[in-house]
Amino acid sequence: FGDPAVTGKPSGDDIREGKPTLLYAVARNQATGAASHLMSDRFGAPDLSDVEVAAIQTVFEDTGARAEVEVTIDALVAEALAAVEHLPIDQEASAALGALALFVAGRTS
Repeated sequence: FGDPAVTGKPSGDDIREGKPTLLYAVARNQATGAASHLMSDRFGAPDLSDVEVAAIQTVFEDTGARAEVEVTIDALVAEALAAVEHLPIDQEASAALGALALFVAGRTS
């Protein structure tokens, strides 16, 4: 779902490569009917068309997978930020680790 100008890779690249992401796992588990067949038959196909990429992205949305993964990311970032507060490091290092956690997750403070 990322902007290729920001991510540095084409949209749908992970889908075409068949990367076993949490997003895929949740969607695959929740998909039924035609969506389930699309995920099992076409996810990871190197000849996947742009239309099929968009259809798989729709499955990610329709199954609630994208929303679930976003909630998971937010929870993990919050957990990491809370843990940083208890590390025996100075404020500058703590701030840098917190900023890094937000950056990696694609979040802003």
